[in-house]
Amino acid sequence: MEKRTTPTEVVAELYNHSGVVVFIFDPIGRLLITREKHDKETAYGRGSLRKPDQLGLFTETREIGEHWVDTFFRGLYEEFGLDDDQIQSLLELDLSQSFIGETKFRESCLASVLQIKCKDPQLFLNTIKPNTEIDVIGWISPDFFLKASKNIRFGVKKVLGEIGGPDFGKFSDNLVTFTKFNLEKLYSMNS
Repeated sequence: MEKRTTPTEVVAELYNHSGVVVFIFDPIGRLLITREKHDKETAYGRGSLRKPDQLGLFTETREIGEHWVDTFFRGLYEEFGLDDDQIQSLLELDLSQSFIGETKFRESCLASVLQIKCKDPQLFLNTIKPNTEIDVIGWISPDFFLKASKNIRFGVKKVLGEIGGPDFGKFSDNLVTFTKFNLEKLYSMNS
C-alpha cells in the first residue's frame, strides 16, 4: 500500500474503476461491518464483483472525474443517509493517521483507503437510514471479522490483509471534526 494520492486524470488513464475503502472504527477498536443486498452495477456499467450477502466495509465507487473527497461524502449520503451535520457530529479524522494510502482493490481498480473514528457507535446505528445496496451488521473486531467469515468481499479481504500493524485502528489525540475541508486537507498532505 502506497501512502500517496494519485491525481484524478492519472487514475482515469490507468484504472477502469476507482473508489474509497473506509474503515470506520468505534472508540474501542471495532469495525463497522456491512452486508451486500444484491449484485451491483458500478458507475462504469460493469459488475463490481459484489455478490448478495457478502460482508464488507464502507466502500464507494468513484464516478468518472470525481475527486476522492466527493466520492467519500457521496457514499456517506447514499449508503447511510447521513447529512453534513450528522457526519460532523458522529465522525472524526486523525490528520496524522486517517489516510492509510492507495492500493489495488482488485485488478484495474484503485482504492483510496482511510480509517476514521465514530464518536458514538450506538447513535451512528440509530441515525443511519436503510438503503437498497447494503445492510449494516454492526461493530465487530477486525481479527474476529477476518477469522470468522469466509464470505468477505474479495477486495475488502485483500485490503485488510495488506494493512494491520500497530497503528491500524489507532488514533492520536489530534482528532478533528469530519468535514470536507478537513478531508481535503488530509488528501493534500498526502499528494
